[in-house]
Formats: sequence, C-alpha cells, structure tokens
Amino acid sequence: MNWGQDDHTLVFNDVDTDTWTPQLVRLDPLTGESEKTPGGVYHVSPDGRYAVAASTERMRRTQHGYGVLLPDEHVPVNIGAPDDDGLFLTDLHTGERQLILPLSEAFHALPDLQEQSLDDWQIYGFHSKWAPTASA
Repeated sequence: MNWGQDDHTLVFNDVDTDTWTPQLVRLDPLTGESEKTPGGVYHVSPDGRYAVAASTERMRRTQHGYGVLLPDEHVPVNIGAPDDDGLFLTDLHTGERQLILPLSEAFHALPDLQEQSLDDWQIYGFHSKWAPTASA
C-alpha cells in the first residue's frame, strides 16, 4: 500500500476474482471514491503521478507474501527472460500501463550471461523503488 502525493490518494493491489487478474486500486479514503485499472503497484513516485511494479501475479514465485494471491493455476511461470514480463509503469492520472523494461531486454544488458542457455532458468522481476527525489 502506498500513499500518493496527497491525503486523497491511497494506491494498493487487489484481484478481480472473476478473471483472477491483478488490479491497481486508487482510493480516496476521505470520500470512498475508487478506480481500478489492470496491473499492480510496488511503489509510487514521489510526485504521486506514477506507480511502478514488476508482475504482481508472478512475485510470489520469488518470495511468498508479495504480489497478489492467486490460485496456483493462475500464476504464470517464466521460462527464461520473456518479452512480455518485466518492469511496468502505470500513470495514476490516466490509468495507462506500459511495460518499460522487458526481462529479455534486462537480460541482454548483462554481457557475462549471453552465452548461457535460459531453457532451465525462471527469471522474474521483483523489487522496484523510486529514489526519494526522482520523477518519471
């Protein structure tokens, strides 16, 4: 759970149990108004504009108790470093979510690993934080 820039923005994860998909929730605790968008949050930027997170549905594969709780059959397994998983950014003003760093791209930034076969690797994103003075 994260506070946005003001007392009217609380940001946290939830699950749509009809589809078993993670949801990012923006709640105004003073009015009770809320909005849900697909995705998740690990940390909110200091200016309150953006939320960043790795795949919340996969996080428990790295450490139990993190991410969102889904039935096992709805928790994806990564083989190698996929193109469709990595670090996601959500604009809290528009609800737009985008993959800004695919795991495949992060892997290719590590030259010492380029000769490795990833057939037996399970690579996941996990910890993502903003520097206290950062903005997007």
